[in-house]
Amino acid sequence: MKELNKEISIIIILYKEEFELLKKCLKNIFGFKIIIIDNDGNSELKRKIEKEFNIYKYVLNKENVGLSKAANKAIELVDTPFVLNLQADCEITNPDIDKLHQALKKYDNSFLVSPTFYSDNKLTFNSTPLPEKQIDQKVLKIEGDVC
Repeated sequence: MKELNKEISIIIILYKEEFELLKKCLKNIFGFKIIIIDNDGNSELKRKIEKEFNIYKYVLNKENVGLSKAANKAIELVDTPFVLNLQADCEITNPDIDKLHQALKKYDNSFLVSPTFYSDNKLTFNSTPLPEKQIDQKVLKIEGDVC
C-alpha cells in the first residue's frame, strides 16, 4: 500500500461543503497526497480540516471558478503519475483505491477507471444525461472489465 501512496494523489473540489461531510470522506483515506481546492474560500473549514487531517495542499479560491477549472488547478499541483478525483460526499477506503489502481494498471492503454456507485446500499448512477435531454435513465449493472 505504501507504494500506492507514491503513485496516486487525491484531489477534492469543494463548494459550500460542511465539515462533517468532508470529514466522513477523509477519515478512510490516509497516506496519499490530498489536494483540496475550495471554491467558496472557507478559511474556517480549512482550519478544521487541517487540524484533523494531513492535507498536502489546500487552496482557498477567492471566487467560485467552477468545478472544471478548480480540478485543472488541482491537477497542476499533482506530482504523482495518477490522480483520483473525489467529491466531498464520496466514501472510499485505501483498499478500494488499490482495486481501482490495479484495474488501471491491468491494461497498457487504460487511462481511466471508475468505481461502482452505491447510495443507501443500492446501485446508483455514475453519471446521468443532462435533464433537458429528457433521456430515459436506467442504472446499468456492469461487472468485471468493460471497454
